Amino acid sequence: MRAALLAGLLAGCAPDAPVDGRPDVCDAGDTAWAERAIPLVWGRKARGAAEVRVWADAAAEVGRDTAVRAMTRSPEYVDRWQSWLTDALWVARTGDREYGACFAEPLLPTDQGELARWLAETPAAGSDWGTPFNMADVIRSSLQADDLSAPWRVNLYARMNRPLQGANVGPREMEESRRQAFGETFDHTYLYRDMVCLSCHNSHVSVTDAEDPAEDRFWPLPGLFELALYGSHYGADEDTAYQPWRYAGLMDQAVSVEAPWGIAEACGRFAPPEALGEDYLGHEGYFVEAFGETGSVWSVEPLLAVGVTSLAGRGLAVGEGGEVDGPEAFAYLVAANIVDQVWQEALGERLTIATYFPRNEAQRDRLGALADPFVETRFSLRELLVDIATDPIFAAGGPATCESRPYGMEPVVNPWSREDEDPERQGNSAGDLVHRHGARVLVRSVHASMGWAQPDPFLASSDPLARLQSALGAFSRESQPGFRGTDFQGALAFEAAYGACEAPDPGGAGNGCDPTPAYGGCASCDCQGCVCQLDPYCCDVQWDEACVAMCEDSCGGCGGGLAEPRADTVDRILADVRAADGSVRDVVLALKDRLVARGIQSTDEELLIASLLGAPLDTPLSSLGDLEGNLRVLCGAILLSPDFFLVMDHGELGEVPGFALDVALVCDEARALLAMEGVEVTCGS
Repeated sequence: MRAALLAGLLAGCAPDAPVDGRPDVCDAGDTAWAERAIPLVWGRKARGAAEVRVWADAAAEVGRDTAVRAMTRSPEYVDRWQSWLTDALWVARTGDREYGACFAEPLLPTDQGELARWLAETPAAGSDWGTPFNMADVIRSSLQADDLSAPWRVNLYARMNRPLQGANVGPREMEESRRQAFGETFDHTYLYRDMVCLSCHNSHVSVTDAEDPAEDRFWPLPGLFELALYGSHYGADEDTAYQPWRYAGLMDQAVSVEAPWGIAEACGRFAPPEALGEDYLGHEGYFVEAFGETGSVWSVEPLLAVGVTSLAGRGLAVGEGGEVDGPEAFAYLVAANIVDQVWQEALGERLTIATYFPRNEAQRDRLGALADPFVETRFSLRELLVDIATDPIFAAGGPATCESRPYGMEPVVNPWSREDEDPERQGNSAGDLVHRHGARVLVRSVHASMGWAQPDPFLASSDPLARLQSALGAFSRESQPGFRGTDFQGALAFEAAYGACEAPDPGGAGNGCDPTPAYGGCASCDCQGCVCQLDPYCCDVQWDEACVAMCEDSCGGCGGGLAEPRADTVDRILADVRAADGSVRDVVLALKDRLVARGIQSTDEELLIASLLGAPLDTPLSSLGDLEGNLRVLCGAILLSPDFFLVMDHGELGEVPGFALDVALVCDEARALLAMEGVEVTCGS
C-alpha cells in the first residue's frame, strides 16, 4: 500500500472528515485523534503540529488501526509502557522495598522478544534461559513479543524478594504480616479484588444489585470468578487464601538456590518446589485448587500460565450457570484488570468503581468487549491500544470541534451521570472526557518538548524530580500508590519545577563525577542505574567516593544526565530565527508550536505576549538584545496552561510555522514505522 503524507504540510491540510461512530458520538476528526493517540502510545505530547498532521494523514490514508500499530514499532513505545507496567505491578520506586536492582536497567539490551516467547512455552522450575535477565528485560521483551502475560507471571516470583520489613516483632507474627501484605497486593494488582469487600460485592451477588435495570448499580462480567478461585463466592479466610504467599521456608533458608527460568540473583532466589516442607504456620492453602501445606508461588504461577494459554485463540468459556474454569478465571481477571487500567490511561477513568465492578451496563459491555479480544490475542497490548484508540469515545469531539447532542455519549467515563434528574443529562458529555495527563506522561512530555534528558526510572528519594512526580500522583510505593487528579500542591510543585522553563535542578552529583555526601543518586546520569544495581546505598543514602569509583570502573564512566549541558528547545529556536534574521513573531510561533501545536489565537493574546517579551511581535530579532529570559517566562506559562496540562478538545490545530523544529524528522520517523506495517510513505517538502 502506498500513502503520500505531508505533501502539503507547510500549506496546511484539508478539514477532517468525521467518521461514523456509535449514535450521538461526534468524531473530532483525525487531527484531534492523532493529538490524543501520541501521548497514549508514546507517553508524551506531540512535537508540534507537523507530528500531529503526519499521523492524522496516516490515519486518514491507511486507517487509525494501522497508524496505531505502526506507532507501537517505535522505541518510544517500549520505553513508555515499560514505565507504565512497572507501576501497574506496584514496583516500589522508593523506600526500603525499592526494587531498581531488578526493574531499572535491562541486562539483555538487544532482546527483540525472544525471551518473552521462550517464557510463554517454558515452566519456571528447572529451566534456565542461559544468560542472566531481570524484570526490566522481561517487560521490554514482552512489549517486543506483544505478550503482557510474561511480566505478570515472572513478577509473581520477583515480588517475593521484597518482603514487608519490621522490627520488634516475633517470627510468626512477621510471617503472618508478610503473607497478608503479599496477598493483599496480589489481590489488587492481579485480580483487582479485595477479600474484605467480597462479602458484599462478588461476581454472584452485590448489595447494589437490583432486578430493575434502572435501579441496578451492579453489572459484573459473565462468570462466577470468585467461586472458581476460592471455592466460594465470598472468598476464603486469609490463612487459607494467603498461604501460597509463604516467605518462611521459601526464601530465607540455605536451600533457597533455585532461580525461576534462570532469572538474575537480584530478582530472588527460592527453595525449589520439591524442597518445601510443611508450612511454618501450619496452614493449608487454596487458590483454584487445594495445595495442602506445601503451597507457594511455585503452585500459583503455573495456574496463570495454563489459563493464559487456554484463553488464547478462543476466549473464556462460561457455563449456563456461570461456571468457569479455575486457571481461566485467574487469567481472565488479570487481563480485565490490565484492560481496565489501560482504558484509564487513555480516558482518565476506569470502567469499574470502588466496588471493583462496573456500575452500569455500558461500562460492563465496554470492559468485556476489550477484555475478550485481549485474552484471545494472548495479552496483546498492541491490539488493545488499537481497540481503545478506535473506540468512538476516544476521539469524541466537543463544541470546539463539532456539533452533537451535549450529553449523547454512553456513561462509561462518568457512570454517576445516570443519577442526574434531567434525562437529557444522564449520558456523558465531552466535558467528562477532560482529564489531566498522568504524572509520568506530564514529566516525560516536558522533557521531550524541551529537549532535556529524561529522568532515571528509579530516582533517589531526595531527588527533586522524585518529589515532583510523587506530588503529581505517580506511584512511589504501596503506601503512596499515587492518584489521577489535580490538586493545589501538585500544581505548585509542577510550577516550581518547570515554571521558569529551565532544565530542573539535577540534585545529587549531577553527572556522577563528584561525590555528594548525604545526597543519593546522580540525577539520572548515564551510570546511575548500573551503580545503584551494584550498590543500592548509592541511591538510597549518598553518592560517595565508592559510587563514583564504581561509575568510572564498572559502569561506563560519569557524564550525561540532567546536568549535562545541551541546547534545548528555546536555544534552538533563538539560534534558527537569529540566523535567518527572523522576527519575534517567528520565535513565538515556533515555541508555541513545539509545546502545544498551536499558534497565536487572538489579538488579545498577541498583545499580552508582546507586553511580556517587551517588543511588538513584528520586531526583527536582530534589533533586540537578549530575549531568552523573557522567552523562557513565556515558555513556562505555556507549560502551565490547560493546553499542555489537560487531555481535552483543544479546537483547531495550528499551522506549521516556518521555524518549526524537526519537521522533516517527524515524517522520516513515521515513514520508517509505517514501512514496518507494509505501508510505503513519501514526505512532502
